[in-house]
Amino acid sequence: MSSRRGRLVWLLVAVLGLVGGPASAFETDQFTLPPQPLGDVGPEIDAHLHAIIDDAITTTNQQIAALESKRDAAESDAVRASAQREIDALLDPMTIARAIKACYGEHLPVSSYETWALTHAFKVKPAYYKPDFRDTVLADQALWKPLLIGAMSPTFNVHGVLQGADKLGHLYQQGFDYYTIYRDALAAGKSESEAITKAVDWGVLMEKTWGGQWWTGVYSNADLAANFAGLRFYTNLAAEAKVGDRVMPPILLTAGSRWAWNPQLSEDWFAVYVSEHFDEAMNPPRYDGIMRSGIRKRIFERGAAWVEFHHTNRAAEEARLQRLQTWHGEPYGHCGWKDAVTIISAYFGKIDPPKKADK
Repeated sequence: MSSRRGRLVWLLVAVLGLVGGPASAFETDQFTLPPQPLGDVGPEIDAHLHAIIDDAITTTNQQIAALESKRDAAESDAVRASAQREIDALLDPMTIARAIKACYGEHLPVSSYETWALTHAFKVKPAYYKPDFRDTVLADQALWKPLLIGAMSPTFNVHGVLQGADKLGHLYQQGFDYYTIYRDALAAGKSESEAITKAVDWGVLMEKTWGGQWWTGVYSNADLAANFAGLRFYTNLAAEAKVGDRVMPPILLTAGSRWAWNPQLSEDWFAVYVSEHFDEAMNPPRYDGIMRSGIRKRIFERGAAWVEFHHTNRAAEEARLQRLQTWHGEPYGHCGWKDAVTIISAYFGKIDPPKKADK
């Protein structure tokens, strides 16, 4: 890059940084490791979500109680029937789902969860790491995809998984969209598998177009995994959910026309939805062709440190790439590894190329 063109690009960096502000977050980089280990903010995130659901339970139960009084005092069948319909609606899990979405899943392109995470005073330190854009694996892409400059999400450690702040934003926001599409499909007579496919297909379309690749040149498998985890989380609010070999009990119960926490809830009731699928280095995206060479070079430069940090090797990463193509066995829109820039192709493939067969 010429010095003149370079100055123009980094002037654009400054401008977009001012416009985007600290919360701009489309993409993230887990190949660029924090200079010191990050504190695990998972327990604090769980506690905050627990408090949000607690508030939703309290508010909803109060509304139900008021409607029951109205129903029982009504003199006409019409008023009683209307009150009962409202009660039934409040006992639908969508009521709790909407309350969670209202706290965490509003606003675009940066969800309200991400804004909370970036401004919350976490007890553990450091809570997150945001490298200078020029130090990330995407730095060479500023000329082709300038929106990337002001769109990098910091890395958090959530239950031991490095991930951008955007991933739980996807879980709460796009996961809610999936849940809505899924429920609507079931109501229209679709089967369970058809309803899931309809939600996933919508997410893939968004990732390929205005929700992702159009702007940044990135088709994020990790984003789609977070969307799917969100679908499973929302369905788990009032029903069993399968996560791999585990069957998670409903998070909440309705007993005596009131919402309540399930006493059989496991300690990892939310952590189970956070997985390596969210790490953009372990589950890397597909980049537009023009971007791959520069990204491959930067991943190679970081490869040795990354392998040491994760105590891993080629065989382990090959197995991980295979495993993360589905969400615990369920398709979620992963694009496959053709043309992807992975730790295998960018690093192990250069330091340990496949041996040619003997003639």
